[in-house]
Amino acid sequence: MALSLRVGREVVGTKHRAVFIDQRQVLHPLALASLGFDLTRVVLVRPATEREALWACEESLRCSGVRLVWA
Repeated sequence: MALSLRVGREVVGTKHRAVFIDQRQVLHPLALASLGFDLTRVVLVRPATEREALWACEESLRCSGVRLVWA
């Protein structure tokens, strides 16, 4: 998980958004900030069901301003 987050940080850069779909609630915003993510460009989604998680994933992938979708 840590490696994918570090690689994801490089992919996002400074101008794009990152969407984190965290159904298990294992991510914390401060941990993302410590990895170098700009929290003003982070969207943290905590869906209640797998169906909601899939929907959030699909909608995030359709958005041109989002460079990273992590689920």
